[in-house]
Amino acid sequence: MKSITLPVFYQATLPPMESDFDEATEIRKRAGRITSASAAIEELMVAIIAATLFEEVVRRRELVVGSMLRSDWCSFAAKRKLLSIAIKEFKLISGPSKEELEKLLRGVSRYRNAFAHGRLVHNIDCHELHYFEGSPCVRRLDDTYFEELEHVFLSAWSELQSMQEALGAS
Repeated sequence: MKSITLPVFYQATLPPMESDFDEATEIRKRAGRITSASAAIEELMVAIIAATLFEEVVRRRELVVGSMLRSDWCSFAAKRKLLSIAIKEFKLISGPSKEELEKLLRGVSRYRNAFAHGRLVHNIDCHELHYFEGSPCVRRLDDTYFEELEHVFLSAWSELQSMQEALGAS
């Protein structure tokens, strides 16, 4: 596969060492995985919404679902709201499970947006992610951070997959 070179923004308190660049490169790879995982979770949401709220659409189903749910104007947040309606109306899950899934999906969205729009900064002893979420935020990118992120993504994926399997949606 052809290697491509694209611009990146990298800010350091002091001139970075070679190991700082290596770590930043690994973090950027993780950012790509976060974006891919977000898209995969979004596709599960689309499948569940299509199997429930759009179950009556048979003719030209791909056109309808694609034009609406897979369009650029149907944001992740909009899909979360539609999924919430489907969960309630079709009694897919309830109570604490529903609240936990909503919390997980908000987390997926927050992580994705932070990595998509934030800045990677090296502050002498660590890398940080600087982003805006209602107010300026700074998160230290250490093992604890990535363990929390991984838990959120895997838990959301698992819950949505179970829901999709129960519906027989694809």
